[in-house]
Amino acid sequence: MLGMDLDPLRLPHVLALAPRLYPSLAAVLALCAACGEGDRGEVPEGPIAGPVMEGTTDSVTDGSEVDLDVLRALPYAGYREEASGEEQRSGVVLLDEERSHPGFNLYSAFRLASAFLIDARGEVVRSWSDPDGYHWARCRLLPGGDLLVVGSSQVEEGQRRIADAGRYLAKYAWSGALLWRRALPVHHDVEVLPDGRLAVLGYRYAAEPAVHAEAQLRDDVLLVLSADGEVQEEHSLYGLLSGNPEVLELKEVKAQRRARAFEVELFHSNSIEHMRHAHLEARDPLYAAGNVLVSMRHQDAVAIVDPEAGRAVWSWGRGKVLGPHSATVLASGNVLIFDNGLGRGWSRSVEVDPVSGEVVWRYHAPRRRDFYTASRGSNQRLANGNTLLTDSDNGNAFEVTPEGERVWEFWAPHHDAEGRRATLVQTERYDVAFVERILAEVGSDD
Repeated sequence: MLGMDLDPLRLPHVLALAPRLYPSLAAVLALCAACGEGDRGEVPEGPIAGPVMEGTTDSVTDGSEVDLDVLRALPYAGYREEASGEEQRSGVVLLDEERSHPGFNLYSAFRLASAFLIDARGEVVRSWSDPDGYHWARCRLLPGGDLLVVGSSQVEEGQRRIADAGRYLAKYAWSGALLWRRALPVHHDVEVLPDGRLAVLGYRYAAEPAVHAEAQLRDDVLLVLSADGEVQEEHSLYGLLSGNPEVLELKEVKAQRRARAFEVELFHSNSIEHMRHAHLEARDPLYAAGNVLVSMRHQDAVAIVDPEAGRAVWSWGRGKVLGPHSATVLASGNVLIFDNGLGRGWSRSVEVDPVSGEVVWRYHAPRRRDFYTASRGSNQRLANGNTLLTDSDNGNAFEVTPEGERVWEFWAPHHDAEGRRATLVQTERYDVAFVERILAEVGSDD
């Protein structure tokens, strides 16, 4: 069977390893601290960024020393307590105007249930928030200035996790006014399709004996909604992937006893992207219109599925990445993936050619453990070839050149009453012309 039980008696021991931090982040950092610099999961000698050298391998996963199921079960951290003596940084601390790609940056602060649009120097141009919100995940700024939000509400006092009953997809005006909200079991990501409809990740519970004899499968679903948020299509990710072991053989994920259910969260998908580069269709059928790229944290893989045909057509990452996020198809046809390195102790961004399966570019920090987020995280390839990265758990975003040099850096300026820095979900850069059109149409003070 795919599912196995997670022993709940092990969790208190994990959480006690680093009481200074919010429990989820504490467990991750403490476990990884035991794995010294350079002792496991190392990339062969080579540059920190740029093409992978001929003759090297790019297998960098080795979870033998860490129980990944324990790490996967931990909730996302909303704040990070900074170590004693750590440099206090806030806002934009680096801007190389000649080499940084110009634009405005949209970021969402997880537990603040807020999003902020800032210029290159960190000045806030516009912000949005839900005063009754528990968290905001993916936010998308639309051409007219409206904001799409995947979020959830606070449904009970002292809430410690995202509540299923509070989840929603919402649309806000540039002014911050709520235009509509749909109570839906959605999570992580939303995108606007070329025809104006919305695609979003959702989930549902189902009995699947092939996964677990007793626990319910928490199956992710690919939803297509009308422009105003009404569900029109629903595709089971388990249905798309379980029948194609030659494309991706599903790995075991342990069952968890939670207040909402005894469940197996087999996928924990976290990004969704429909194919939209028409010029790539002639290169390979995997780029066909209607195919969807998804990233799956618990399967340590990304996959392309064909919902209309009901099957998977491609996957990559098993044995290469740990807990990935933020997969996107570039205009070249390559796929850019944020490799969290869950349990490995350092994160990176990798660019893979899906036709050959070869990694053609990667970035990690010069001292690898200086860049590590166990949860969330994102990467965006910019028009000038630079890459924008979000170190979510540490409240940090930065831009690197193709050679790995930092040319822009930002630290979340938001702190809670205890002085802990707010964590980020995702940072996305919008071109200057995109935002200037919005400002010209709706005005900066509307």
